Amino acid sequence: MPSAQQLREYCPKMLRFLDCNIDTIESCVGKTINDLAASGNQSVAEEVAAILGVGSLVRDLCNPHTTLHKDYVANIDCFRGFVIPGSRLCSLEAKETMEDFYTKANIEKGGLDDALNAEIRCLELGYEITCVSISLGESCGESARGAFVNVVRRLKGVLEGQCGGGVSDLKTKFYNYMEVGDEEMIKMKETFELFRRR
Repeated sequence: MPSAQQLREYCPKMLRFLDCNIDTIESCVGKTINDLAASGNQSVAEEVAAILGVGSLVRDLCNPHTTLHKDYVANIDCFRGFVIPGSRLCSLEAKETMEDFYTKANIEKGGLDDALNAEIRCLELGYEITCVSISLGESCGESARGAFVNVVRRLKGVLEGQCGGGVSDLKTKFYNYMEVGDEEMIKMKETFELFRRR
């Protein structure tokens, strides 16, 4: 994770790289990036949305006047101390929680139902990221959690490749399974809804 000084050093290069990639795409295809984002071809629109999401994230992270930049810089030391142990703990917690949920809900994981398997992958990814979000808020404060959720929201196009459709029955069952307080459920749903199935 780059420090504030490293951001000042790397940002001009990252921004040039983004602009160069967009220029290359536009010149190769003969359409603007915004036209491609509005394309009727869903896979093209999704790829471009992912590129634009990453670009938007980098631009805001590099702009010292944005809330994202300010929250990131204010919490960088805590982020650095949290990322590896927090991610590992959430990975383990997610695995245990999801396995217990599957057992209690009589859900056969890894069967032949491709749609169910895709839903399960989406649910697992959503839960693990939700765990990181909530744990980060507890360790580093609400502005750090907000910055993380903002980053996930911006990377939604990249992350949701595993998801596809509206609010699923499986997600609803999972919400009912979780025994958490109202405040934690609100935070959980906020992050989970970033993984809406298309």
